[in-house]
Amino acid sequence: MATPTYHNFNHASSSVYNYLGNPGKYTDTLVVGSSTTVDLTGSNAIYGAFMIANATNVAMTTTNDATLTAADFNTKEIYDISIKKVVIGSTGKVYLFKRQQ
Repeated sequence: MATPTYHNFNHASSSVYNYLGNPGKYTDTLVVGSSTTVDLTGSNAIYGAFMIANATNVAMTTTNDATLTAADFNTKEIYDISIKKVVIGSTGKVYLFKRQQ
């Protein structure tokens, strides 16, 4: 039986994920808590999915300017819908996920 060959990873200045890539579908998470408004522009414009933890007082705008009310979605499910703005009142919590490109 042949011996497996592994990459020789000796890069002290970078992580194994920078060298080999991210293994999952999502590469980063942004948590949006209560009393917060987040405009996803610039480097944050590529969050392509969301999950609602607490739907109370949460409104979101999609990248094509559709308004979503979090109460219309199930909590703790990931939706592959690109969001450009999240507005949360005194309560509510949303997780945004950056998709693998």
